[in-house]
Amino acid sequence: MLTGVRAVDPTLLEDGGRLWLFLNVAEEGASVDDELHLYTSLDLAGPWVPHRDNPVVADVARARPAGRVFRRDGELIRPAQDCSSGYGRAVVLNRIDVLTVDEYRETPIGRIEPSWAPGLVGTHTYNSTAQVEVVDGFRFVRRRR
Repeated sequence: MLTGVRAVDPTLLEDGGRLWLFLNVAEEGASVDDELHLYTSLDLAGPWVPHRDNPVVADVARARPAGRVFRRDGELIRPAQDCSSGYGRAVVLNRIDVLTVDEYRETPIGRIEPSWAPGLVGTHTYNSTAQVEVVDGFRFVRRRR
Protein backbone atom coordinates (compact mmCIF):
# COMPACT_ATOMS: atom_id res chain seq x y z
CA MET A 1 0.00 0.00 0.00
CA LEU A 2 2.98 2.29 0.67
CA THR A 3 6.27 2.31 -1.19
CA GLY A 4 9.60 3.60 0.03
CA VAL A 5 8.53 3.47 3.69
CA ARG A 6 10.34 1.28 6.27
CA ALA A 7 7.55 0.53 8.72
CA VAL A 8 6.35 -2.02 11.28
CA ASP A 9 3.07 -3.01 12.93
CA PRO A 10 0.62 -1.48 10.44
CA THR A 11 -2.84 -1.16 11.97
CA LEU A 12 -5.89 -0.39 9.86
CA LEU A 13 -8.98 1.44 11.14
CA GLU A 14 -12.18 2.40 9.33
CA ASP A 15 -13.77 5.45 10.96
CA GLY A 16 -15.77 8.42 9.76
CA GLY A 17 -16.01 7.11 6.19
CA ARG A 18 -12.21 6.99 5.87
CA LEU A 19 -9.50 4.39 6.27
CA TRP A 20 -6.70 5.21 8.68
CA LEU A 21 -3.36 3.40 8.68
CA PHE A 22 -1.29 3.63 11.87
CA LEU A 23 2.32 2.42 11.63
CA ASN A 24 5.72 3.03 13.05
CA VAL A 25 8.24 4.43 10.62
CA ALA A 26 12.00 4.46 11.12
CA GLU A 27 13.88 7.32 9.57
CA GLU A 28 17.43 6.56 8.46
CA GLY A 29 19.54 5.67 11.50
CA ALA A 30 16.59 5.88 13.92
CA SER A 31 14.75 3.25 15.92
CA VAL A 32 11.55 1.77 14.54
CA ASP A 33 9.99 1.99 18.03
CA ASP A 34 9.53 5.70 18.64
CA GLU A 35 7.58 7.42 15.83
CA LEU A 36 3.93 6.70 15.01
CA HIS A 37 2.86 7.83 11.57
CA LEU A 38 -0.68 8.06 10.27
CA TYR A 39 -1.94 7.77 6.69
CA THR A 40 -5.48 8.08 5.36
CA SER A 41 -7.39 7.04 2.26
CA LEU A 42 -10.95 6.72 1.04
CA ASP A 43 -10.13 3.35 -0.54
CA LEU A 44 -7.95 0.40 0.45
CA ALA A 45 -6.18 0.62 -2.92
CA GLY A 46 -5.23 4.24 -2.17
CA PRO A 47 -3.92 6.71 -2.71
CA TRP A 48 -2.67 6.85 0.89
CA VAL A 49 -1.98 10.38 2.10
CA PRO A 50 0.40 10.99 5.01
CA HIS A 51 -1.04 12.98 7.90
CA ARG A 52 0.23 16.55 7.92
CA ASP A 53 1.39 16.20 11.56
CA ASN A 54 3.51 13.05 11.04
CA PRO A 55 4.89 11.74 13.23
CA VAL A 56 1.65 12.06 15.20
CA VAL A 57 3.30 10.47 18.27
CA ALA A 58 7.04 10.71 18.94
CA ASP A 59 7.47 8.79 22.20
CA VAL A 60 9.15 5.40 22.58
CA ALA A 61 6.88 4.76 25.60
CA ARG A 62 3.65 4.80 23.53
CA ALA A 63 4.21 5.08 19.78
CA ARG A 64 4.49 1.53 18.42
CA PRO A 65 1.12 -0.18 17.71
CA ALA A 66 0.21 -3.13 19.94
CA GLY A 67 -3.08 -4.32 18.48
CA ARG A 68 -6.11 -3.08 16.61
CA VAL A 69 -7.80 0.20 17.47
CA PHE A 70 -11.11 -0.56 19.16
CA ARG A 71 -14.17 1.27 20.41
CA ARG A 72 -15.17 1.06 24.07
CA ASP A 73 -17.96 3.14 25.62
CA GLY A 74 -18.03 5.30 22.48
CA GLU A 75 -14.32 6.10 22.58
CA LEU A 76 -11.57 4.93 20.22
CA ILE A 77 -8.71 3.22 22.06
CA ARG A 78 -5.30 2.61 20.46
CA PRO A 79 -3.08 0.02 22.16
CA ALA A 80 0.63 0.84 21.98
CA GLN A 81 3.84 -0.83 23.12
CA ASP A 82 5.98 0.78 25.77
CA CYS A 83 9.45 0.11 24.37
CA SER A 84 11.24 2.60 26.65
CA SER A 85 13.06 -0.14 28.57
CA GLY A 86 12.99 -2.78 25.86
CA TYR A 87 10.78 -4.13 23.10
CA GLY A 88 7.19 -4.66 24.21
CA ARG A 89 7.71 -3.95 27.92
CA ALA A 90 4.03 -3.09 28.52
CA VAL A 91 0.91 -2.11 26.61
CA VAL A 92 -0.31 1.47 26.96
CA LEU A 93 -3.96 2.15 26.15
CA ASN A 94 -4.42 5.54 24.46
CA ARG A 95 -7.78 7.25 23.98
CA ILE A 96 -7.95 8.92 20.56
CA ASP A 97 -9.27 12.41 21.30
CA VAL A 98 -9.08 13.87 17.78
CA LEU A 99 -8.79 11.99 14.47
CA THR A 100 -9.18 14.18 11.40
CA VAL A 101 -7.19 14.79 8.23
CA ASP A 102 -5.86 17.96 9.87
CA GLU A 103 -5.31 16.92 13.48
CA TYR A 104 -4.51 13.93 15.68
CA ARG A 105 -4.42 13.81 19.47
CA GLU A 106 -4.47 10.98 21.97
CA THR A 107 -4.25 10.61 25.74
CA PRO A 108 -2.80 7.63 27.64
CA ILE A 109 -5.54 6.18 29.87
CA GLY A 110 -4.22 2.81 31.05
CA ARG A 111 -1.44 0.22 31.09
CA ILE A 112 -1.12 -3.53 31.02
CA GLU A 113 2.07 -4.54 32.82
CA PRO A 114 3.58 -8.03 32.45
CA SER A 115 2.45 -8.96 35.96
CA TRP A 116 -0.61 -10.92 34.81
CA ALA A 117 1.31 -14.21 34.53
CA PRO A 118 4.35 -15.55 36.42
CA GLY A 119 7.76 -14.93 34.87
CA LEU A 120 6.69 -12.49 32.18
CA VAL A 121 9.05 -9.66 31.25
CA GLY A 122 6.83 -7.99 28.65
CA THR A 123 3.29 -7.48 27.48
CA HIS A 124 3.33 -7.07 23.73
CA THR A 125 -0.20 -7.01 22.27
CA TYR A 126 -3.80 -6.39 23.26
CA ASN A 127 -6.82 -7.17 21.05
CA SER A 128 -10.50 -7.48 21.85
CA THR A 129 -13.92 -8.11 20.38
CA ALA A 130 -17.33 -8.08 22.06
CA GLN A 131 -16.78 -11.73 23.08
CA VAL A 132 -13.08 -12.11 23.80
CA GLU A 133 -9.94 -10.30 24.93
CA VAL A 134 -6.45 -11.48 23.94
CA VAL A 135 -3.21 -10.37 25.57
CA ASP A 136 0.19 -11.76 24.77
CA GLY A 137 3.32 -11.56 26.80
CA PHE A 138 6.80 -12.99 26.74
CA ARG A 139 9.39 -14.37 29.06
CA PHE A 140 12.95 -15.58 28.67
CA VAL A 141 13.45 -19.32 28.76
CA ARG A 142 16.87 -20.92 29.03
CA ARG A 143 17.52 -23.36 26.21
CA ARG A 144 18.85 -26.78 27.08
CA ARG A 145 21.71 -27.94 24.91
